[in-house]
Amino acid sequence: WDFAATERKQKGDDPDYTVGLRLKRHRGIYYIEDVQRVQATPAEVDRLVKNTALQDGAGVYIGWEIEPGSSGKKVNQQLVQMLAGYVCRGVHPAGDKLQRAKPAAAQALAGNVKVVRGVWVGDFLSEVHGFPDLPHDDQVDALSGAFNLLQEIEPGGAESRIVSRSELATLFG
Repeated sequence: WDFAATERKQKGDDPDYTVGLRLKRHRGIYYIEDVQRVQATPAEVDRLVKNTALQDGAGVYIGWEIEPGSSGKKVNQQLVQMLAGYVCRGVHPAGDKLQRAKPAAAQALAGNVKVVRGVWVGDFLSEVHGFPDLPHDDQVDALSGAFNLLQEIEPGGAESRIVSRSELATLFG
């Protein structure tokens, strides 16, 4: 997940989004199967995370970015407790957002990333094609996190399903 903690309160507000992205690798091709994207309160985000985990099932690996400092450690611990029964963990990011996005972008440019049809696809494609020049990069962060975590947990390319969740410190901020 890529987390934010501000709900859209009125027309014209445009806070960051909380984004959950499910990525699957099969025979060297990466499939973006689902994107959950909301501007919501921390309590609403917690419900979304739990409901998404329940719908995805225990076989989906759940990951997120651990923000620096003590708040990141606290949020990481809270998420692990909230997701008891699921395989999940936080990840310490390496490099800036642009550097973290490059491995997934390289695979997309090579034609190795496919997007499953869904109501979210238009917004997703607009954001990734406009990165890093658009005001929001939350879906890009979720994709980068999912892609990089998938390489870490399944480096040999074994078939796998993954959900990435990153930038959690702001969730309870």
